Amino acid sequence: MRFLLTIFIISCSFTVINAIKCINCRTYDKELICDTECEGDFCVLWNYREMSTDHKIQGCITGIDTTAVPMGCRANKNEATMCLCNSTDLCNEESIQFSKTDPVPMVPIAETKCHSYTEAPYIPKVNKDNYCPSDYCFFTQTNSTNFAGEVELMTSTSCGQMPQYNFDFLIGSLWPGPGLFTNACYLLQAQGKDTMLGCSCSTDKCNGKNPYPVKPGNIHCHLAYGATSEDQLNAKEYCRGDFCVLQKTVVPGYGTQWLKGCLSANETDAVSKLKEGYRNILGIEQWFCKKDFCNFDVQSVAEFAPHLDSLNFFSDTRQRGGNAIVPIEDSAHEDNFFAPMSRESGSNAVKVDPSMRPITVVANRHTSNATQSSSLATVLISLALLIFWQL
Repeated sequence: MRFLLTIFIISCSFTVINAIKCINCRTYDKELICDTECEGDFCVLWNYREMSTDHKIQGCITGIDTTAVPMGCRANKNEATMCLCNSTDLCNEESIQFSKTDPVPMVPIAETKCHSYTEAPYIPKVNKDNYCPSDYCFFTQTNSTNFAGEVELMTSTSCGQMPQYNFDFLIGSLWPGPGLFTNACYLLQAQGKDTMLGCSCSTDKCNGKNPYPVKPGNIHCHLAYGATSEDQLNAKEYCRGDFCVLQKTVVPGYGTQWLKGCLSANETDAVSKLKEGYRNILGIEQWFCKKDFCNFDVQSVAEFAPHLDSLNFFSDTRQRGGNAIVPIEDSAHEDNFFAPMSRESGSNAVKVDPSMRPITVVANRHTSNATQSSSLATVLISLALLIFWQL
């Protein structure tokens, strides 16, 4: 019996904890700059050429279902390569991924013929019979309000704004991305009523129209675009979607930027689907949650519950921290529930009173899948040891 428990303890120790270390480097100003090693669910090695400069990006991905994304290398029509691996620590070393003696498997990607045109009210009539060859076809649609207050819809079909980003797993910074899947459509709202629809598909001429129509979800979410601190919100407005999103991006030379909004998806043919939780895509941190106003800040996302100020926003029967709840108006109304707007960023954002923050503290607020697995392993091991010493 003790022998079996010992095997169980060892099994917990080595199978539940699955984080691996990855090389963490990227090209800046034609020079490869390396940071300390990162940990994630799998590692990335990405090589491409842009504006006569060779770029290399090495780093970590956390929060993506590794069973749905094939490990191995892939090469696209632009001669860019992207390798994903989770076999050993530091597996995203170039000499390992492109070894002549022990090469990693090559993952095939699609070959398609795509529509290529852009249509908008201010663009003359376009020829929709233009085509281009690509690995994947893209369909994007932006719905925005101009300076005159008029709504403008721009539709673009293409072989990808940056062909070096075209892979089965989208990790580039351009929309749709980062960390989204091909053969799907995603609708993002983060700046007022403006929306961005991004789609990709992998059959000939599949982007002639919206390949996967998206119906926005019903989760109420905060909005913030270009915010410079975690506690900034867009005044007056909120949105609805399948997920509330909180995203943190560190931009070299510009500092940290926060995005809050709604994300809805049609992932009918995608290899995997978005889920609640924390993700890290090559240093871009994302939190997805599915409770009303859960994207106020990192703590709210971690607790899957709205912040005190969110409760002052939303017409509901729940309370948190003893604050009364008042009705919220739709984003079409002009009611301002906040203090005067902050001018620190050009994002129509306001800062909330720090004294309104909940007292509760979450110890590790952006825990990865691997860290959660580590905690589970610790509990299981402790339980097994307790039983072991009682025998």
